[in-house]
Amino acid sequence: MKNFIEKILHQNVLISSYEKLDQFSLFFQKSVVFNNITIGNMEAILVKPIENMNLSMIRHIAQEIGNKTNRVCIFYFLKLSSYTHDRLIEEGISFVWEEKEVYIPCFGYYLKQNKNTVLSVNQISFLTQKFLLKALYEEWDHLNASDVAKKLEVSKMSASRIFSEIESLGIPVLNTNGKRKVYRKQGTKKEIWDTIHDFLRNPVIKEFHLEQDIDADLLKSEMTALSSLSMLEDRKYPVYAVLKRDVKEKGIHTMSQIPYNESPGCIVQEVGYCISFHHDLIDPLSVVLMFQDNKDPRIEKAIEQMLEEYVW
Repeated sequence: MKNFIEKILHQNVLISSYEKLDQFSLFFQKSVVFNNITIGNMEAILVKPIENMNLSMIRHIAQEIGNKTNRVCIFYFLKLSSYTHDRLIEEGISFVWEEKEVYIPCFGYYLKQNKNTVLSVNQISFLTQKFLLKALYEEWDHLNASDVAKKLEVSKMSASRIFSEIESLGIPVLNTNGKRKVYRKQGTKKEIWDTIHDFLRNPVIKEFHLEQDIDADLLKSEMTALSSLSMLEDRKYPVYAVLKRDVKEKGIHTMSQIPYNESPGCIVQEVGYCISFHHDLIDPLSVVLMFQDNKDPRIEKAIEQMLEEYVW
């Protein structure tokens, strides 16, 4: 494991026994093996489950370790299901998957903080993007990491990583008072959008062009969502949005698909996050990001109309 992490991250790694086990319950102590791990100049807690562990327990342990030690919790897995793997990445929980993958999203920030830019953050994560958009819509203000954790229902460590990523990317929405970082509402919704827009990315990861329309209760996306929020006419086929877990749960990846140059029964987009709007639509600003490379004046006009009526 040590050699694998060093090979992937190009950093010295030290692993030693963790002695302060009395911080944690006997149940925790019987469920996982605790170790200190130092990667470069970053100190963290390495946790190896003794038996297979469900996602709820993983979340609980990550939050408990973060709160009690103020260190990043890094899980070490011998096996990992695709569902758990995707949820860990979506929620920003660090892990090492034996001989397969190292996912430590805060590590780039620590390298930059220590004047080493080997893995500095250069693209916003979907969790951070979701936070920025929800903060804009709901006009959140004066939030610390604990507040963000409660509002997004993630661990405090995940919320701290959101702040670290925002700082690393240079998005000017945080105020610092000593070591304490706080999200502040910087102007009107339109002014906030103008500030964060260039840092955001298209939330679409993959598209499934299905032969037939899907019989499921899914959020409307892209052109279908835009037409629902403007005077623009929809295409002949609907577009929906789902998270990665829905692709497998609803069997979308097994449904009959057609070539992209043919007219589909529907398009299902796998997206990195979902913020629902009016219960059955993807949120308007994510729709804008889906059309960020579009130059059609009709779509540009519809977007302006949508934003004026539903966002600003």
